[in-house]
Amino acid sequence: MKKIPQICVLFFLMLTSANAQTTLNKLSIEGGVGYSGAMQPYLTRYNSNFSGLKHFDIGMRYMINEYYGIKVSFASDKFENDPGGKIGTDLQRYSVEGVMNVGKLFDLTYRTRDNFGVLAHAGVGFATLKPFSAPKAERVGPISIGITPQYRLSDKVALYSDFTFFSNVKQHYRFDGSLIQAPYKTPAIGHYYNFTVGLIFYLGEGRYHSDWY
Repeated sequence: MKKIPQICVLFFLMLTSANAQTTLNKLSIEGGVGYSGAMQPYLTRYNSNFSGLKHFDIGMRYMINEYYGIKVSFASDKFENDPGGKIGTDLQRYSVEGVMNVGKLFDLTYRTRDNFGVLAHAGVGFATLKPFSAPKAERVGPISIGITPQYRLSDKVALYSDFTFFSNVKQHYRFDGSLIQAPYKTPAIGHYYNFTVGLIFYLGEGRYHSDWY
């Protein structure tokens, strides 16, 4: 978390030059904080649902045209027992997603005079899940689908909220940090969600970004 992941840096370098070739900006960066909601699996004997305001993410998005784009992101979630904070897991995630501007498809941006918009996104990624008590993290493969309402603050900045649902493929540890089946055999599919609020910053020399043009 102390530095931007290399995949985001490479994505930025590749697309900055492409974005400079047009008067319509297509590149943006974003960052937000929010809620990490564990759904399953975790042991119900704990007085906790292992959910809370423990989410952080940063991302970079490039719109190929006014309707479709691609996004890379990094996120950190903590699923923690409360009170105490000694039982739970840390999740670090890298994702690649396709993005659709559904607000434009249904003329929402036009009807609201380019003040409100909605993006839909779905994709796959790579993540590590580490129990607080374990020396090593396991690798899980997240699949995601989400929706992002937007409110344009200016030509260069927008406020967004986001709800994204995740399924982790082959999760051996519960969100409470306990092993589902010893010795590390049968995995389960883990489910959780994020609710995020943050800011989008539009990059480029043009006045308008494709989200609103």
